[in-house]
Amino acid sequence: MAENLQPLIFISYCWESKDHEDHVISFANKLSSFGYHLEIDKIITQRHSSTHFIQMMEEGFFKSDKVIVILSEGYKVKADKFEGGWDASIELY
Repeated sequence: MAENLQPLIFISYCWESKDHEDHVISFANKLSSFGYHLEIDKIITQRHSSTHFIQMMEEGFFKSDKVIVILSEGYKVKADKFEGGWDASIELY
């Protein structure tokens, strides 16, 4: 468990639109207001000039206490086509 009393939560989602991202960030902010420690895949990639996507996803999945994958129509489309990062994240299973 994360060093604070709340679990570390990793959030992954399809980076499909600004509106969708706003909903995800709003959800994350709500969890944060309850004291949860969060890591969001897109924010992790923005913190570093070079991010190895598979490594980032693996660390998010296996170093967190909880994982939330936010599914959407865009996520399904990318999954069906094995593109957009989804193909890399499937390797984790």
